[in-house]
Amino acid sequence: MKNLKKGMYAIAFCFVMVAGFLMPRTILHVQDLRLEVQVDSYGLNNAPLRQSSHLLERMKAIQEEMVELTQTEQPRLNHTSIYPVMMEGIDAVGLYKVAEDMIVEWNAKPKQMISKDGTLSFIVWDCSISMEKGDIWLTIDDATGKLLKINEFIYDDWYIDRESYAVVMTDSLTNYYACDRVEQITDNGYVDVDSVTGAVVTTDGMDGSDTTEYDSYMIRVKYCLTDGEFQTEINCQLEKNYDTTYLIMNGLY
Repeated sequence: MKNLKKGMYAIAFCFVMVAGFLMPRTILHVQDLRLEVQVDSYGLNNAPLRQSSHLLERMKAIQEEMVELTQTEQPRLNHTSIYPVMMEGIDAVGLYKVAEDMIVEWNAKPKQMISKDGTLSFIVWDCSISMEKGDIWLTIDDATGKLLKINEFIYDDWYIDRESYAVVMTDSLTNYYACDRVEQITDNGYVDVDSVTGAVVTTDGMDGSDTTEYDSYMIRVKYCLTDGEFQTEINCQLEKNYDTTYLIMNGLY
């Protein structure tokens, strides 16, 4: 009888030891399963963040409402290399040419942007230039060093006619972005107002021949840029109001 009891005690002791060894592993396994469920649920409820793969895709995305991320990745450019990139973009696409001795102050700040739906992210540089005769604001793509958009506000009695503007912008976009195709798809014409006579001349297409220099006028042209499988449309606008000229590339009217 004593031997039987000893045998039963030994079996019970072994059972307790095995259970004690397996229990933590079982608990950990259950916790792992819970973690997997949480990760899967998060993936279903949050679209995966995707890095933009092409300049034209970023040019299109910047037209929409985007959000700045508080923590950014390390940019490729820096405050030393961004300056020549900025000047190159102005010289290539900006209609008003800027010499270095015209600049009073300039600033550049990198930031990582994310699309409103949370699926697309890329780094840009917000740049500004102050001059005695105006101001320029630029958004530069960090990955390629190319302009995503530019606004020029110039205090100068400066003039360009509608036909020349369309030709210059087509050539500038073609040479600067090196796309497969740059196509002018619309021209909204322009309105000229003579400050002396008050006469208003409106031209709806590119076939107008009036190139008289008026004190106030506006030109709006839309282009389609195509490169491989990527395609985007950008708006370009020139607005002159007496001695002030406002130039936009890939901005809102």
